[in-house]
Amino acid sequence: MISLQSRQDVSVSTRRFTTAGIGLDNMRTCRYWDSRLSMEDSENIRLILAELRKIAAWAEMQRKISKWMLIAMAIFIPVIVVIGVVTERKVKTELDEIRTVERPDWYDVDRCMRLGEFDKAIRLGEELIARTPQYPEGHRRLATAYLAAGKLEKAREHYAEAFRLFPSDENQRVLAVIERRLRSSASQPNQSGDSADLSPQH
Repeated sequence: MISLQSRQDVSVSTRRFTTAGIGLDNMRTCRYWDSRLSMEDSENIRLILAELRKIAAWAEMQRKISKWMLIAMAIFIPVIVVIGVVTERKVKTELDEIRTVERPDWYDVDRCMRLGEFDKAIRLGEELIARTPQYPEGHRRLATAYLAAGKLEKAREHYAEAFRLFPSDENQRVLAVIERRLRSSASQPNQSGDSADLSPQH
């Protein structure tokens, strides 16, 4: 028979072994969960890093887009401004020409004379005088345009018509000077004297 002391020793040994087993299980369990937590933390860190890389790539792309947009604006805005100014001037010139063609008047003839556009002044003057052939001032202005262009025959013709419609001293004087220049075309006239003779008297 087993003595009481032996039974007590076996009981104590059993409790110790059981306690040791429970402690070992707890350690294994803790290590298992530690490894699981470490794996989950690593996965979370990888996900966070991936998101950060996406954000950084998006920010870099936006920076490049902003940079090229600024460069494009710096290049194209002056070009657009220049094109706009040129287009505006062209449209304004075309509108002026349309108005001149549609409704020319003697002020347009005078303006062309001031700008030195004698051929255009003559063309407009001929159109206007065809509408109002009995207008002596129109004949005088047209004759002045012909005279400025160096076409003495046409200038004499219109000055003669202006004198016929309105026989003023000025028209008679200018007509006489033109006829004298035509008669003496072989010789060189005195430019200053003729210019003084041809200037209108007010």
